[in-house]
Amino acid sequence: FFSLRSQPEIETSPDPPLPAMGLKQDIEEAKETLKDLKEKKDKLKEKLERLEETNQGLLESSVLPRARDVVYNVHLAALFAEERDNLVDFFADRDAREVRKAMAGLGTDRKALVYILCRRTKTQLQAIAAKYAELFDGEDLVKRVASETQGDLDAFLHAVITPPAQYDAELLEKAMAGWGTDEKLLTEVLCTRSNAELDAARVAYRHRTGDEVGKDVKADTGGAYEKFLMACLLGIRDENPVADDDEARAAAQELHEALAVTDQSWFGGDGELLIRHLATPSEAKVEAIKKHFAELHLKSLEDAIEEACSGDLRRALLCRVTPKALYYAKALETAVKGLGTDEGTVARILGRCTRRELKEIATTYEELTGNNLEQVIRGELGGMFEKNLLEAALLRLYGDTPTGEDGEMPEFDGPHEGKYLEGAATSALGSSFETYDEAVRACVHPSSGAAGITQLGADGPFTLRTGADLLDSSKDEISWLR
Repeated sequence: FFSLRSQPEIETSPDPPLPAMGLKQDIEEAKETLKDLKEKKDKLKEKLERLEETNQGLLESSVLPRARDVVYNVHLAALFAEERDNLVDFFADRDAREVRKAMAGLGTDRKALVYILCRRTKTQLQAIAAKYAELFDGEDLVKRVASETQGDLDAFLHAVITPPAQYDAELLEKAMAGWGTDEKLLTEVLCTRSNAELDAARVAYRHRTGDEVGKDVKADTGGAYEKFLMACLLGIRDENPVADDDEARAAAQELHEALAVTDQSWFGGDGELLIRHLATPSEAKVEAIKKHFAELHLKSLEDAIEEACSGDLRRALLCRVTPKALYYAKALETAVKGLGTDEGTVARILGRCTRRELKEIATTYEELTGNNLEQVIRGELGGMFEKNLLEAALLRLYGDTPTGEDGEMPEFDGPHEGKYLEGAATSALGSSFETYDEAVRACVHPSSGAAGITQLGADGPFTLRTGADLLDSSKDEISWLR
């Protein structure tokens, strides 16, 4: 048998204790680390505070004021939109009553009549006419004004206040009345109007005469001239503001080849080539065709038409290819050139065209002739007996701010506009003011609402007096009150 012997026990000793010195060192290192972190945190916090101060300064100096301006302007726009209908009615009501007052009793205050009617846009004038009929038992403003004026002033005011479609219908009727035809006037109306204007004129003509204008045009004209006018009258002209350059170049070449034929066989009986390249293309495309024609053949399209065509057809083609502002600038130059002035043409152009169109015509006229249109009108219409007509023409052309002979602003029209100013301030704010400046400061305050601001700014008293815009001039005051 084997005998088991006990194994000797292994003696184990406990772990030696950590040196007291090492533990203390670790704690000190941890404290130092925490101290460094705290210092870094404090420095970072300090930098962030400085950065916030800088950003706040930037915001307060530039961003925030701009933001406030945007918010305030949006607020104003919303108020203006909300009050728009009331304001239009307010101005129309006031002007209708003032016009009535100018025509009341014996004699007519022509100066007041001119001052009110010739400063207004076409849209505003239609609103005034509607309000006038509403206030005064359905009386027609156009007819009443015609009964109170005469001569050239009558013709001018009639062109100003008659709705454009109705006035065009009258011109068309006049051009084709009686045995003869005024081809110049007929061409002007049919070749210078937009599609929408021609559509409206056709309806107005039918209402006025009971006939179709197209039928009457066919009866009074013939040949290629008739076909070209009818194509314009249809009101189907392309209105795309961008022209295809390749198509314009091809059209220019085709027109050159056709115009080079001296026997005019290119008319083709129905003037199809003229209609396709000049009557129905957009204004932008016609300008592109003219450009390529001059580049390819070292001659303007207008000169080629002058050489190849004659009579009424030539007049119609030249009218159609001439920009509207340039056409009317040339017409005005013809009207004032030589002995005597064609006041009828001046009245028709300055009265029928919109204010925006008139500004462009005036600029074009100066570029064309080197003469200032205002000075030309003063020279042609400046006689003592035509003072009201002169004032009407200048107000129509330059609105609220025609310059005087010395270039200065006219005096503020106290009785009429001053009473209106006081009434507007009282209506808007429920109180009265002793001075103009007090009313302006009160009415530009946002708390007065859109009515207070626009009643004084939109209709021109401040502009007429100072030559400046009310809101622009009061910008600092608005900022301070805000």
